[in-house]
Amino acid sequence: MLFRSYFYANGDPFTITAVGSALILSSNAVGDGTSGNFTLPTTSTSAATIVAINGVVQEPSYAYTVSGTTLTFTVPPALNDKIDISQFNPYK
Repeated sequence: MLFRSYFYANGDPFTITAVGSALILSSNAVGDGTSGNFTLPTTSTSAATIVAINGVVQEPSYAYTVSGTTLTFTVPPALNDKIDISQFNPYK
């Protein structure tokens, strides 16, 4: 079992526990200051996606949601913000 600790932008900790095998897909984007929707490389959920803006992990359901292949931010990332996305997909 793998435990990984992270911190939300507000400083609250959270832990990811992985059991079994999973494929982690990493992608990135750059904010343009107006767009709040981004297309992900594969279908996912908010619970299976970690998003960081300029290195700060964002809180799912508060800062963003994921439905299918669409990542939607509550507030669009600012111009030139670096967006890092990690999707956890279990091996089938």
